[in-house]
Amino acid sequence: MHISAIENGRVVPRYDTILEIVRVLGHELMLVPRDVVPVVEALVQERNRKADGLEQEEEPLYRPDSDEDDNDLERQP
Repeated sequence: MHISAIENGRVVPRYDTILEIVRVLGHELMLVPRDVVPVVEALVQERNRKADGLEQEEEPLYRPDSDEDDNDLERQP
């Protein structure tokens, strides 16, 4: 079987054939539940941004509001 037969629709490949083609291309074929597809897509996009050097500067997990006083933490017993 040739790839062109698959591309032209003359042959419908079996799962193991598709899996072999995908792995030769350096990827992995996965079945992902629909409810987690957005999470997987976000992870892939993040990885691609990092690979392309477009990684944004990391934001801190916590930043005090402008009206918070830094000394409030020191005054607590």
